[in-house]
Amino acid sequence: MRIGEIAALVGVTTRAIRHYHHVGLLPEPERRPNGYRAYSVRDAVLLARVRRLTELGLGLDGVRDVLADDAGRELADVLEELDADLARQEAAIGERRARLAALRAAPPAEDGPLSPALAALLAHVPETDSPTAALDREHLTLLDPAGVGGPELYEELGRVAADPAVLALYERLDELAGAATDDPRIAPLAAAMVAAVPDGVFAALPADGRPAGEGFKEALLAELHPGAGGGRPPGHGGLHGEGQGMRGLDGVGGRVPLPVRRLLAHELRSAASLGRWALRRPPHGVAGGEFAAAYTGPQTAMMYGLVFVSLVETVALSVLIPWPAVHRVVLLLDVYGVLLVLALHAACVTRPHVVRRDGSLRIRYGALFDLVVPPEAVASARVDRRFPQGRLVELSEDGVLDLIVGGQTTVALELNRPLPFTRPLGSRGEARTIRFHADDPRALVAALRQPASP
Repeated sequence: MRIGEIAALVGVTTRAIRHYHHVGLLPEPERRPNGYRAYSVRDAVLLARVRRLTELGLGLDGVRDVLADDAGRELADVLEELDADLARQEAAIGERRARLAALRAAPPAEDGPLSPALAALLAHVPETDSPTAALDREHLTLLDPAGVGGPELYEELGRVAADPAVLALYERLDELAGAATDDPRIAPLAAAMVAAVPDGVFAALPADGRPAGEGFKEALLAELHPGAGGGRPPGHGGLHGEGQGMRGLDGVGGRVPLPVRRLLAHELRSAASLGRWALRRPPHGVAGGEFAAAYTGPQTAMMYGLVFVSLVETVALSVLIPWPAVHRVVLLLDVYGVLLVLALHAACVTRPHVVRRDGSLRIRYGALFDLVVPPEAVASARVDRRFPQGRLVELSEDGVLDLIVGGQTTVALELNRPLPFTRPLGSRGEARTIRFHADDPRALVAALRQPASP
């Protein structure tokens, strides 16, 4: 049979067959004298089996494992893993239908539909005519679809809203509607507002900071009156400046570009990781009973190779450069380069991926990338080895996020909702699928499938 004939017989495309040949899933058949492939019945049987397995939802790596006979996993193990993935997807769909049913049963609202957690919070907020309170309500409905904070944040905010003293704070804010930015009432009110917010609220906020960039901050401040932090000229602090250090952000952040600030922060964290690594301290961010997954395997040899080349270069230049002043400058730069490479590798070693006790997954790359995936956002997790091209963090147009280590990824997470993330230099994106590397991907996937600890 020729390629078109076997494709028609099995019900796949010729392009799919050529791809299976390219990735080594389907062996190349012998060719006729005219150069065309000559497929046998056995090739057709093998191709039909590949099609049935992929239709079940199995990735090509899983199909390869099944077809590898004694060298791979048993079919029963693969199908059990696939069944667990489908069960998680079914549970996620059931949860979404339950949320939809709750929204349909709730009375219509001007700012709906809302998540159940936010709807429960707003249902218990005391009635008030405060314009500032109305703005806060609008801001919460803005953050709700972005998934910022989630139920934990709304639960903590519910405790704040139940405090009768909060209404008095809103009244004091409203009284500042026509105030100047240097009004003496602003500083004590800022201190009172900070004191009214419990630590649990700040703990529930996302670790990567604000939900949007400078444009969001400017639009938000434009809606606030001067006394509450809006409409102020640079260098003047309002309520937000006094309470949360916005004046520092406006001063430093306005002069130093965000990518530079983030690079400096990465270097400081990497230097701290180098000390942790040298002192053999426990991994960063891994509590007792949590699963830590290393990911440095593909890059370790390259990192040590870079260190070796840098050391050879340092010695060679010390011999070749006759000028002491130039030699000292080059030596300083070379030592800095060696320490930087070691710090980057140390950050990757001491900051592994973590499957937490609550079932969430923390995906990291040293101090450059850190993303927490909540368990309810994961539709399926599977071992899926790929060799994508590009930089450390790549996001495709259809929302596939690749966190590439040593030119490969080994784990794929399918999400049931878009998940926001922050790139190393500060820009943001949304992922619907996350592919990343783990040295032992099967152990990580198995840990994700374990029930969350209480």
